[in-house]
Amino acid sequence: MTNTKNYALNIWFSLLSEDGGKETGYWLIEIYELMTLSLNGVEQDMENERKRLSDRTIYLTPEEAEALSLGSNQNLWLDIEDFFDTYKDIPQRLLTALSELPEYRMELVYG
Repeated sequence: MTNTKNYALNIWFSLLSEDGGKETGYWLIEIYELMTLSLNGVEQDMENERKRLSDRTIYLTPEEAEALSLGSNQNLWLDIEDFFDTYKDIPQRLLTALSELPEYRMELVYG
């Protein structure tokens, strides 16, 4: 097991309704602990076996979603390191929330 502050981020748009063809809803970021599968000595992230931190979900304001250039109904999975590499104009509230995530022990599962 390894200690880490890297998490998987699921960034997605929650569609509330469509009114005259216009989408209404909000963007959110769900945060998941990463797990690693070791199969024959080769390690890889496990896509479907993650623990969600339900108390750490971040609901984005329209301004924050715009700053991140989120504008379509895409569903993104990035780890925190890739998030910081991909987005350069990250609103301060998000920077604070992500940097204050606690360190955890990444679970290593043997297959």
